[in-house]
Amino acid sequence: MPTQNQIRESLTKQIVEHLQSEKTPPWRRPWSLDKNAGAATNIISKKTYRGINPLLLAISSMRHGFQSKWWATFNQWKEMGGSVMRRPKDVPSGQWGTNIVFYRPITKTEVAPNGEEKESSYFLLRTFTVFNIDQVSGSHLDHLRVGHKDAQLDDQEVEQRF
Repeated sequence: MPTQNQIRESLTKQIVEHLQSEKTPPWRRPWSLDKNAGAATNIISKKTYRGINPLLLAISSMRHGFQSKWWATFNQWKEMGGSVMRRPKDVPSGQWGTNIVFYRPITKTEVAPNGEEKESSYFLLRTFTVFNIDQVSGSHLDHLRVGHKDAQLDDQEVEQRF
């Protein structure tokens, strides 16, 4: 299991490498009026990712051309009856899934030798690998893909968004 510093260094390295690569296009917001487009969201919890994770998932989406907002772990897709596709030969090993960070502030009460209690806090960091629906096969999951006929917004939903 990587240490806290290793996690931070890995994240920083990934972002710097992406920014320095010649594959990074000028910034554009790829607007899409589709229920399955938008902020990266976990398919099970329906919660949008936060912290550094939206940036990591956006980098991965740009790198691989993903369009959908739906992400989940290998096991979450499996539980839904989906199957994560094999890594394409042009994608380096270890770069098919996207590493994200789970973090939570932890408060710990410590007792000093003199009996005084002192609270200290730190962040607990854990990494997980997630996959976009565009990396998952299973026709029963097609309704989660951008462009699916059931995912188009109607005029009233467009007005509510804007």
